[in-house]
Amino acid sequence: MEKLAWYGVECKLINALIYNRSQYVQINDKVSDVRYTTKGIQQGAATSSFYFSIYINDMPESIKSSKTILFADDTSLANSCHVDDLTKMIKNIESVIEHE
Repeated sequence: MEKLAWYGVECKLINALIYNRSQYVQINDKVSDVRYTTKGIQQGAATSSFYFSIYINDMPESIKSSKTILFADDTSLANSCHVDDLTKMIKNIESVIEHE
């Protein structure tokens, strides 16, 4: 929601879709307890792709050590280096992953 607000978008409907959602798991006739979630977005909703795009759209500017390739709901980091620098490159990628 902070990112949407940064873009100047504030909407009670969007808040309702993201916050105070409940979920449970059902396998055959067994049902788990209902749990409330405060993170993420509903999978399969018509607006899920939009929210995901907003969430990751600035990733290429945030990750300077790799070329970031975004396509739909897939993200790839591309790197190349001399074999002697491979360990350094792997540590660089790991630091990007651990940062988030």
